[in-house]
Amino acid sequence: MVERVAHDIATPLIEDHPELFIGILDYKDEQEVKNGKAEILNYIKECALFHDVGKITMVDVINTQNRRLTDTEFKMLKSHPNNGIEILDNDQDFAKFFDVIRGHHKWYDGSNGYPFDFDNTKSKVRIIIDLVTISDCVDAATDILGRNYAKGKEFKTLLDELIMGMGTRYNPDIVK
Repeated sequence: MVERVAHDIATPLIEDHPELFIGILDYKDEQEVKNGKAEILNYIKECALFHDVGKITMVDVINTQNRRLTDTEFKMLKSHPNNGIEILDNDQDFAKFFDVIRGHHKWYDGSNGYPFDFDNTKSKVRIIIDLVTISDCVDAATDILGRNYAKGKEFKTLLDELIMGMGTRYNPDIVK
């Protein structure tokens, strides 16, 4: 779902605001971004698919869907971005995903989130991190099938929360 949401947000965003993607995959200007739209969308897809790879190290916690996580379980869950890097670190072909894997739980302004030792605001792929972050939040907030401990939110409620977090928690260009 995160991949689908990210794709659906990114498709018009690349077309209408290609300047946001300059530097992604080394595209140097707006025209290159537009011409490389398919390649950028594929990169976004791969980032979205790999963003939670670290969760495979904690299947027991992830499968605890019938109740809220304990503080200890939530602390363990917070290690999944770094665990993802450890899993993929032996193959540098995955390096292009590392910032997204590590940064997808960081706030847009870097003031909160985890892991604490990662500065998403300095990443070359910050727009992709922000896109996957919002897509992940949309999926989590509206999920009514996989999270038995939570009731899915109406999209209007979620949109209001995204708007309230613009500039701090969420990238305002994406929320708009």
